[in-house]
Amino acid sequence: MPYGKHQFVQRLRIYPHAMREANAYYSSAKKALLFGYFPAEGEDVGDNYPGETVFSCLSHDIIAHETTHALLDGLHPRFVEPSNVDALAFHEAICRYRGVVPAFYLSRDITAPDCPYPRRFTA
Repeated sequence: MPYGKHQFVQRLRIYPHAMREANAYYSSAKKALLFGYFPAEGEDVGDNYPGETVFSCLSHDIIAHETTHALLDGLHPRFVEPSNVDALAFHEAICRYRGVVPAFYLSRDITAPDCPYPRRFTA
């Protein structure tokens, strides 16, 4: 059912290797999540070796953040319009909150005997 110039899209497209850069974003025009990849550089490369390829599509906080952008766009396409000075900041804050919260749960050792979450993996 059309909503102005917007139309319901049954599937969200996901491009895990969309660009060679340290970025990820939701494209409302493509109705897709686009994830980048890049070589680990500098002094602090995290869990990677220097020069090793880092894939943003493998980071659950980035996936949750960008998916929330898509969900908000699906709820109402005009949520991204700057109706006041705080509208875009509020939109981004919701997405950042949604991206960070799962990290608290997913960082737990699910193989630990005291873990309250269902075990989906075998130890």
